[in-house]
Amino acid sequence: MSIIRESLTSLLTMLQLLQRTYPGQLPSVRRDIHNSIVPTDFSNPKDVTIVVDTLQGLVKRKIPIRWGLVPQTTTPGAAAQAKVVYYLLDYYGLAAVISYLQAVS
Repeated sequence: MSIIRESLTSLLTMLQLLQRTYPGQLPSVRRDIHNSIVPTDFSNPKDVTIVVDTLQGLVKRKIPIRWGLVPQTTTPGAAAQAKVVYYLLDYYGLAAVISYLQAVS
């Protein structure tokens, strides 16, 4: 019985996602679908440019998506850049991180 209930719940959630909304709005559901985790190599200018452009565009439009940037630390330079980015985020905030990443890319 609980398997059927879970199946119906997931089906209803999928139907809620497919409902029409006003342009520029995200559907309202109880699941964590508004989260984005992005693996990023902060020592690679191409990765940094993509992340900065995407983050800036969505933050400026106030789209409610929770972002998680996971550093790829395959080289010592990438590990050092990740430490700098997280230090800036902890002590100075998101605006400082975006400014720093724009300057680096």
